[in-house]
Amino acid sequence: MKDYEKIKELSPEAYDFLTQKLLGKNMPVGVYPLESGGQVQVQEYKTKFRKDASFESHKKFIDVQVVLEGKEIISTSALGDLEVEIPYNPDRDIIFYKKTVNGVDHYLEAGDFLIFRPEDGHLPSLCVDEPSTVRKVVIKIPVA
Repeated sequence: MKDYEKIKELSPEAYDFLTQKLLGKNMPVGVYPLESGGQVQVQEYKTKFRKDASFESHKKFIDVQVVLEGKEIISTSALGDLEVEIPYNPDRDIIFYKKTVNGVDHYLEAGDFLIFRPEDGHLPSLCVDEPSTVRKVVIKIPVA
């Protein structure tokens, strides 16, 4: 998905940060706070094989994951189909789930993004064929 207006509907501040400060620029890896209480995380990492990853979800924040460079697969699953492996950690706002389902795979390349609400289980950072470097932005938008 490349319709950034959907991000603007969730958070005009996050949309402005993405379109004015990030796209087409080489912003350093790091965490950038938003006035709304959210944050923008600029990440760079190697994608991984499915066997080395776990589904996750969040309670306090909506995740908007935007691939800036490279390609990856993000798998999604309804929370009802997942079994908790590591219970909710309120400090990190994350729950991890057992590897019991494959989910639905979404191929993302530069410019693509997905939005994950608290009811959405997601398995990010999966390699397409072999591990490769991805530069990505994760925007954390507080749940209203």
